[in-house]
Amino acid sequence: MSSSSPTAAVQSSSRPRVMFICKSNSCRSQMAHGYLENIAGDSVIVESAGCIEESTVNMKAATVMQEVDIDISDYSSNALTEYDPCDGYAAVISLCGCGPEISPDWKKTYFVDWNLDDPPALDPGDLSVYRRVRGEVLDRVEGLIQMLEVNIDDTNK
Repeated sequence: MSSSSPTAAVQSSSRPRVMFICKSNSCRSQMAHGYLENIAGDSVIVESAGCIEESTVNMKAATVMQEVDIDISDYSSNALTEYDPCDGYAAVISLCGCGPEISPDWKKTYFVDWNLDDPPALDPGDLSVYRRVRGEVLDRVEGLIQMLEVNIDDTNK
């Protein structure tokens, strides 16, 4: 984790920008993107990307997010190279343990690696791992919102 304070970055902008990074931007980062966008609405700029290119959103992840009324099925899976780490991110979050693979340029602001389990790798076929990880992602996103001191109300959505 970087020693920079996310609150300092937020104070320079009325809408903090958050980047979620995962190996392929197909599952965990998409869940986090969907949750933060749904909870924070227009009060946060949310982006997500993968360390590798040419991926798609995992349909099982989309299914379990739909269970909580969040539709990520139309989200695009983007490569991290499509973004500029100098774009003023208040927080950069790795979800999969890929922190060592991420350029140090992304770690100049608040950076943390949540290192969550990979549902496709552990899936017994019943969506249980996807649902468990979905719950873990929600807990972490709610903590991120508090840490960033984002004001959430119904007008933000």
